[in-house]
Amino acid sequence: LALCAMMFASLTFAQSAKKASSSELGIGVDAALPIGDFNKSHSFGIGGTLKYAYNLDENNAITLTAGYINFSGKTETFPVIGDYKNPSVGFIPVKAGYRYTFPGNFYVEPQLGVTFFTGNDASGSSFTYAGNIGYKFTPAVDLSVRYEGMSKNSNNLSFLGLRLAYNFSLSGK
Repeated sequence: LALCAMMFASLTFAQSAKKASSSELGIGVDAALPIGDFNKSHSFGIGGTLKYAYNLDENNAITLTAGYINFSGKTETFPVIGDYKNPSVGFIPVKAGYRYTFPGNFYVEPQLGVTFFTGNDASGSSFTYAGNIGYKFTPAVDLSVRYEGMSKNSNNLSFLGLRLAYNFSLSGK
């Protein structure tokens, strides 16, 4: 993350020396569906994210994303023990990414970062990776689908996410 922050800062200063670039701040609502090992213990997740994008030009942007997603626990039945309700778990992801927008407003955005865990039996953090595919209906309205994964206590915690966002343009000087 420190390397991404330094790269972001150097690109910011380099671009401001050349010309004023635009940036945007997006506020999004996220829905998530656990997959793999995570699907066995948890169900649907919901949350929100903030995404800052520094637009290098009309096709390239450096992004910083942070948010919160809460997954409710499933009830599992075990022989002899009976039913057990898994506690809900929250994720606070902090990710840096690079967004490339193709002609026609479709984009791809790989991201790397760290996720902090919250909840009764969840603590600590984990390396996080994600891949977004999205479409900007207008400069303000953005819809994306992503795969996000992390590893916690030898378990792969991954999910498919859907994000609907509203972007505010921040003018560069």
